[in-house]
Amino acid sequence: MLGALMMLPPLSIDISLPGLPRIAHALGAPPALLQWTLSAFVLAFGLGQLVLGPLSDRIGRRPVVLGGLLLFTAAGIGCSFAADARILVALRLFQGIGACAGTVCARAIAQDLSHDRAGATFRQAVLQAVNSLAPILAPLLGALILIILEWRWLYGLLAIVGAVLTALVAVYLPETSPRVAGEFGAAYARVLRLPRTAGLTLLIAASFFGYFSLITGSPFALIEQLHVSSTWFAVAFAVNACAFLIGATITGRLARKIDPEWLLLTGVGVIVAAGGLIFAIDRYAPSVPGFVVTWALLALGIALALPGAFAALLGGAKRDAGLAAGVAGAGQFLAGALGSALSGALGGTPTSTLGLLAAIGAAGTAAGYLLSRPPLGQQRQLREVPAEET
Repeated sequence: MLGALMMLPPLSIDISLPGLPRIAHALGAPPALLQWTLSAFVLAFGLGQLVLGPLSDRIGRRPVVLGGLLLFTAAGIGCSFAADARILVALRLFQGIGACAGTVCARAIAQDLSHDRAGATFRQAVLQAVNSLAPILAPLLGALILIILEWRWLYGLLAIVGAVLTALVAVYLPETSPRVAGEFGAAYARVLRLPRTAGLTLLIAASFFGYFSLITGSPFALIEQLHVSSTWFAVAFAVNACAFLIGATITGRLARKIDPEWLLLTGVGVIVAAGGLIFAIDRYAPSVPGFVVTWALLALGIALALPGAFAALLGGAKRDAGLAAGVAGAGQFLAGALGSALSGALGGTPTSTLGLLAAIGAAGTAAGYLLSRPPLGQQRQLREVPAEET
């Protein structure tokens, strides 16, 4: 159920991509205006976590998730009946806020249910594994809907998913928040003063900066520069998504068997190696196999590192886990949006530009880990014995 909440953002974004030209024609709007249906969703999703995360620490996870799902469902219904593109953009803004409630609370609930760092890393990896299915399924669902039904059902399906999740959460989700009293400002001060907050947030944000720059630039690099067909581009995208799923699965299986800090460090090492290879290959010897393999290697490294990074950050925040999840999630998504924007705005050969952005992201990831690395005397305290299966 929590994994399904994590899937809402990528599902909401990717399912509508095949239908944007048809929606623009049906509503008599320029394509550029329809792009704002994506931008509005991303902006609301990124910034909303900064408010809804700490709110869930105070009033509880359940009311925030239920309120977000009701807003998500209502906005989906409104989108399916929208007769004007500007109204559609406004509704997608509200839909992004609703989706972000589920994502930020899902990560916080996973932390609430964990008794040690190994268990938290395991649960974060499970959420990430389920989340990685959305980029594979959503475009296929969108294309199928456009073949069988009209474009309004793209948003109608999202409303149905929201309604089903609302019912599941209402019946099955227990309250897990400690319900901390106090003002937001004091809570933010507590979390931001923690020794690992800045470094781990930078690690998470920088890794997605490089990753999203590759996602956005991949059609231009593979199709326009390297002359790959649309079919093979879809295969390359699927390979990347599978690498992400494999990395999350490996992390989940190993989280209770080895030190979670070593898993985090291994993921960072893979990200740095992938960033260096992407820069070298895409700049000096661009090729389809080189692009696809290094892109997948970066996805694998991120999937290895992020569960441990979120577990360490949220575990350190303890009662402010929702706020910490909001800070990291906002940094992750907004940095990804910046990477996407730069990959389109910077000129030059597509692969060389993407290689540079990926290398910058990898360097930022390494810097974030070094900044978050605790002093030698405290490292032993971070190595908790994995809890036994019950």
